[in-house]
Amino acid sequence: MIVLLRWEIYRLHRRFAPYLLYAASTLLIGLMTWGMRQDRHAFRPNRGGQMEIVGDLRNGLFECQAVSITIAMLLLYLAPVVIGEILGGEGAAGTLRTMLVRPRPRWQVWLAKYATAWLYAASIAAFTMLLSLAIGTLCFGWGKLTSVSPASEGKIIVMTAGEGARYILLSYSLMTLSMMSGGTIAVALGSWFDNALAPGFTAVGLVITLQIICGMNFDWVEKVKPYLFSNYLFDHAKAYPIAFDPDSGRLLFPGAAVWPMVRVHCVTIILFATAGLWRFVRRDVTC
Repeated sequence: MIVLLRWEIYRLHRRFAPYLLYAASTLLIGLMTWGMRQDRHAFRPNRGGQMEIVGDLRNGLFECQAVSITIAMLLLYLAPVVIGEILGGEGAAGTLRTMLVRPRPRWQVWLAKYATAWLYAASIAAFTMLLSLAIGTLCFGWGKLTSVSPASEGKIIVMTAGEGARYILLSYSLMTLSMMSGGTIAVALGSWFDNALAPGFTAVGLVITLQIICGMNFDWVEKVKPYLFSNYLFDHAKAYPIAFDPDSGRLLFPGAAVWPMVRVHCVTIILFATAGLWRFVRRDVTC
């Protein structure tokens, strides 16, 4: 299994497409850094005129959080396109037939490809987090994090550097989970399609369609929305505390925003992964 996994990682990074996401992330982080250098008030929490915030909030943690709630969301749409190539691309090239006739169990082959998808998604999230943190620290320094989370509801939450780093890590980890909801759909569709682009673009189309449905103002939509993963696609941006414990003064974990997202994404991933594996082990090598 380890040999298969190493081989799949090697094959993935021999392609051109996986590097496009690293390049896009680098370009957008550079543009955001330039914009923040030009405008010191960028992403400043808005209190609606009730309070004037004095001082420079910019630092490495501040930029890293700003990236996670803005340009990093683009990765949630681009990653499934690349991940869909892991199975669909080999089916289109004909190399998948050669792999399936070998004596290795098919479930091991599929799990190696699926684990590669997870590792790729995690590497994209980690690269984006570390690059934005490094560039932000070099340009603006290090310090406390003044949260710009959309879940703060107008509150200004200031965290120590250690607290800010932990919640940023949580946010990017949840972003990986969101990324792999669409990624798992792409891998599952790759078990059906012998096409490099069809699984990824179909998965992205499904994600966008469900997001449009979630935005409709109908009673039946409100009933089904809590069970659709697309409703929680960007909720990694809410993984920051919005309140303190009045007794201890410690930040309260945002469980109300995090746990529903985790549950729905995990159920979605399990269902589509099971469907993809079921199809793959029964695949006819002659077609």
